[in-house]
Amino acid sequence: MPRATLEILKGRTLDQKRALAKEITALLQEYLGKPEAAFNGFLRILESNPEDLGSNAELCADAFARGEGYVGKPEPRLTIQYLAGGMDSLDMRRTFVRRVTDVLVGILGVPEGNVLVLLLEIPKSRFASNGVMVA
Repeated sequence: MPRATLEILKGRTLDQKRALAKEITALLQEYLGKPEAAFNGFLRILESNPEDLGSNAELCADAFARGEGYVGKPEPRLTIQYLAGGMDSLDMRRTFVRRVTDVLVGILGVPEGNVLVLLLEIPKSRFASNGVMVA
């Protein structure tokens, strides 16, 4: 069930996106305990134009125009939704976040301080598929 949404600024290469899909999916498989054959995860990559995203009361496009690049920009942002019981311990979540941050920094070349990871655990009583509650 895990669903991951990665929000990035436009300008990334197809090879970077392929690497992100491969590495993030592998981490989800590892940490959510699903063998590859049974993994039903989903990764969506959403891109924003620099003129459509702002930080600290200015558009990213304005900072880019000054030659500041990606430093201090609000991206990448990775949101992961998963069913309760997937990553129960705080230590497991800490390790996952550390590893996924390293992947994002390595592939996208962004400063570590730019990376935002949101882990949204969904109770089984609040998730349905094909018209049927999972609980």
